[in-house]
Amino acid sequence: MSQPGGAGGSKTQITAAILQEAYIHGCQNNNELSPDSLKSLGWDNSVIVRVLNIFTEKRLCSVKKNKSSGLLSSVNNKVVFQLRTEEVACKLNKLSNEEYLVFCSIEDAGNQGIWTADIRKNTGLQTHVVQRAVKVLCNDWNLIRPVKSIHVKNRKVYILASLEPSKELSGGTFYENGEFDMAFVDNIKEKIISFIDSKRKCALQEILEFINYDMNMDSSSARKNISLSDLQSVINMLIVELKIICVKGGNSNSSENFFMCLKWPESLSVTPEAEDVPCLACPVFETCSWSFESQILPCPQLCKYMDYSLNNCKPLLPE
Repeated sequence: MSQPGGAGGSKTQITAAILQEAYIHGCQNNNELSPDSLKSLGWDNSVIVRVLNIFTEKRLCSVKKNKSSGLLSSVNNKVVFQLRTEEVACKLNKLSNEEYLVFCSIEDAGNQGIWTADIRKNTGLQTHVVQRAVKVLCNDWNLIRPVKSIHVKNRKVYILASLEPSKELSGGTFYENGEFDMAFVDNIKEKIISFIDSKRKCALQEILEFINYDMNMDSSSARKNISLSDLQSVINMLIVELKIICVKGGNSNSSENFFMCLKWPESLSVTPEAEDVPCLACPVFETCSWSFESQILPCPQLCKYMDYSLNNCKPLLPE
């Protein structure tokens, strides 16, 4: 597009095409606009200022603030504007000034959320005005939603409807409505054990792909995936419970860990030392016949290392 503005300093009309170009430019730059970024379109300062003013008046953008300090965010000492979607802007233009103030306060809080006392403090509005605005934003426009904090059980905080609450606020995948969901964790543990048992051994990424696929196929589950760190937490629980064990890769050059199920007779007293089984570090583990029928492949009944581990009464001499 050619530069808006004619010669002789004549005032440029800000057309719909100019506004659309600015909006598309922001969408392509992480939904952010700044005077410097708009200069790359070849526009002079007067056009840029008027475009940003129009966006602000139409509630298409907000001044971006630093989440930690609450101060205006900037790039090279220039104010940065955060674009909103046209759908959200359309709803915002139907709000009263008080309702819009409340929305902006919640928007600034990001995924950490904010409760009504802090909204009142930020906006200077009376309690009943804030409460009414929150109700309108939630119920009438679906712009915000309440989230239960795991830290303060009886306090609701509010975030934008389009955001997921932070892990610090909601507790993450294993929490539901502010409460730890033990049934969900137990279900994941059972699936992990069943999968590892069916494969004999599994790498962490294999388990993650299976669990997320299974969750996506379960139409009754609201949760559709877990992260690698979430899975690692459950894996660690199973290791502590002596239900699975982590073993280094089958060959000496492999640094990858894999996981195996531990199965113990009910009569056996299981202790952490029980996992010191030579098979788990055996160089021929991959070819060992667990059926006890092979006369060619290595097998437990002919294994001198197994004999030594079970008897533990005489030194194992090299052949």
